[in-house]
This record gives sequence, C-alpha cells and structure tokens, in this order.
Amino acid sequence: MRSLEFQFIKGTPKYQQIYFYIKDLILNKSLNANTKLPSIRQLSNDLRVSRSTIVSSFNQLLAEGYIRSEGRKGYFVNPVKKKQIQWKTSNSIIIRKQIPIYKIKFQPTAVDQESFPLAKWRQCTNLAMEQPFIYSKDHYQGDPFLRQQLSFYLLKSRKIDTNAHSIIIGSSKQELFMKIGLLVKNDFHTIICEDPGSETARRFSSLFDFDILPMPFSSKGTLLKQLPETNHHIFYTTPSHQFPTGVTMPIYERQRLIEWAYHTDSFIIEDDHDSEFRYSQQPIPALASQDLNRVIYLGSFAESFLPTLKISYMILPQKLLKAYHHSFSNMEQTTSSIHQRAMAIFMENGFWESHIRRMKSIYKRKMEILTTAIQQAFSDGIEILGKESGLYVLLRIRNGYTEQQLIQRAAENGVKVYAASRFFIKRKPKYPLIQLGFGGNTEEEILKGIELLQKAWN
Repeated sequence: MRSLEFQFIKGTPKYQQIYFYIKDLILNKSLNANTKLPSIRQLSNDLRVSRSTIVSSFNQLLAEGYIRSEGRKGYFVNPVKKKQIQWKTSNSIIIRKQIPIYKIKFQPTAVDQESFPLAKWRQCTNLAMEQPFIYSKDHYQGDPFLRQQLSFYLLKSRKIDTNAHSIIIGSSKQELFMKIGLLVKNDFHTIICEDPGSETARRFSSLFDFDILPMPFSSKGTLLKQLPETNHHIFYTTPSHQFPTGVTMPIYERQRLIEWAYHTDSFIIEDDHDSEFRYSQQPIPALASQDLNRVIYLGSFAESFLPTLKISYMILPQKLLKAYHHSFSNMEQTTSSIHQRAMAIFMENGFWESHIRRMKSIYKRKMEILTTAIQQAFSDGIEILGKESGLYVLLRIRNGYTEQQLIQRAAENGVKVYAASRFFIKRKPKYPLIQLGFGGNTEEEILKGIELLQKAWN
C-alpha cells in the first residue's frame, strides 16, 4: 500500500482524524482485507506528525478490531463486512468532512462575552457561598431574597405591582411552562399561539393533549383573527417584543386580550423575553402590569445576562398560585441556591441595573453597525425587520434564492445563519426569512460576517 494522502482540519485532534480516515478507507473497501498499512515511521514522516500521534490512531483501530499487528511484519487490515457495522460510520470522517467550518455565527441566543461583569459576579457568588443557608434545604418557590429583589425590579422596570409570594423560580422557562401545563391540564385544552411565534408552547402541547390554535397578526402587532368565544383557553404571547418579528402589541390589542380572558375564563401567558433591550424608546410596560388575575408572567436571565445561568421566574395569578402550593410544595427547587442568592446580591448592590444600562448601549451600537452594514452591502432585495429592539433581526430576502439556498450559500462562505420558517404554524412567509443574532459577536465579526454574506447572496 502506498502512503496515505491526508489533509488535517482544525478543531479535531490529529490522531482522531487519522483514525477516522483509515477506518473509513477500510469500511469503504479502499483498503482491502490483509492489506499492509504504512509503518508508523513512514506515516509520521509523510503526515508530519509525531510517532505518538500515529501510535494513538493505530491503538484505537487495534482495540476496535479494524487492524491487527503481526509482530515485526507490521500492521494489516482485518476482514470487515461493511453491512454489519454500517451504523458505526455516523461518526466517521465522511460525516465530519460535511460539517461546515464557520468563521462567523450569528447566533440569536448569544450574549456579549467581553462585557460580562465577571469580577462582580464572582464577588457576589463568593458572598453567597459564605452564607449558612446553602447547608439547608431551599424553599420550593425559590430563594425569598431573590424573589423580593425581583419584585422591586419588576415594579420599577416593567410596572408590575407584585410581591415575593407570587413569584416562582425555576431553572428554565420550559420547566415553568410544564408546571403551568400540569396546573391547568384538567380544565384547559387549547393553546392559542401567535403565527409566526415562539416554539415554546408548541413543544409541550402534545404532553398535555392541548390543541394548537394559530393566531395570525399584522406587522403592527394587531390580531388578524377573531378570538374564540368558548371558555378555557391559554393564549401564549410575546407582546413587548413579538418573537420573531420584533413588533410590539399596541395598547388597544392588549386591553382586548385581557377583556377576552375574563369573558372566556382563560389565561394569558406573557413571555417577556429580552424586553430590556429597546433602542428607539423606553421599554414598553408588561402586559402583566395591566392585570395579574389573568396574566401569567414569564421572565428569565438567560437572554439578558447569561444563557448558561439557569434562573427563570414566573408570576402566577392567585387562583393558580393556590393550586401551585397544593401540587408543588413537596417538590425540590431545581435552580442552584447559590446562583439564586448570588443574583439577589447582584441586584441588591445595583449591579444588575448597571449591567442592563451598559449592555443596552453596547447592543444598540451593534444593532446600528449590523443594520448599516446590511443596507450598504445589499442596496435592494433585503428588508430588515425588528431593528428597534432585541438581540437579533429578521431579513426578508427577495433575490430569487430559497431559504435553504440562502443558508447553504452562507455556510459555504463560512457564515452560520438561521431559518425563520420554523416559527410559522399555518402561515408561510411570501419571501424567505433569515434570522441574524448579533449579541455574541464583536463589531469586527459583524462587519466581516455581512461582507461574507454579500459574497454569498449577491
């Protein structure tokens, strides 16, 4: 056998790449049974890697039985039936070669890493670790100190007049949503979702046998379909920064929604994601600020602080709060008590509001850089949606490419973008919609990414 021809890719250990490459040659019969492999010295010289790298690759192939060692003769390929182990090729180098290597990722859920207040957060975490409460069982609703700080903050920033007793802490919105589902599953059977809208409610509807009723709305945030007149529905909405379009539900639509909830004995779930980051005006008061008897409020620190910090929260109406105490008072709290107390200390010391003010300024500048770069790169054919708030924009693209073609061409040029078609239920966008997040990108990465997209899409 001649020496192997091989080119390394970044991001994967070299010994693994050699192992996968030889394994793939064996499985695809490019290396027949009993073929002698090049010596360790020869491969080391040809591939310009250390001998230990080749040894590690060969040892793995030996352990799995793809090759055998015959004393001083060298290494030989074992007879392998391709059909018997075809399933094992899912991790082979063939698949790895097909995975794009992205230079820029416009992730909608990423936040700015360079501006994260690491020193202050570490200080608050250390203070939390010094407190004796960490050695005892925590409250099933969450840390009372954090719930108190949240009640202060929500009144000031979202105009919600609530108290610590009505707030419940959870590890994620998904967990809280599941608890809501368990509380209402016996009396409620329909979830009304915005179309397009967040996938959160739809993901859990099947668990509780909820029917999905899509509710289309206009670019001005007004509902385009008559609300049902029957009783007992759950309306899931993102009124302050509609996901994914970024529009805001006007006051008259909010009032109409609350009146409907009273009339039909229904509840509204308000998902208030990234509401802090509004760039052209002050943040819009939450829907829950108008009513707490029919509105279930959901919030999280994932969008505005740290995605890996598993702290979310909700405010339950009194009717559901009583049922929550009955059903979950014996359940353990799922969120880290240390992180909860650290966040409470962080908020008490004013670090949280300072962080939000700073990040709003940073994200506003990034939004301006992104939108300006898009407008300069694409003179026509692309419309920017949702640039007034949030950590992403939607691009409505009229250049003849399909959504999948746009994503593929972007990937071929090293840029990861995201499809927005998955947010639609029954309605379909007339033109392709692409979601671009910018929170986790530097200004240089934003400019470079748009430059690459211009090359890919023009």
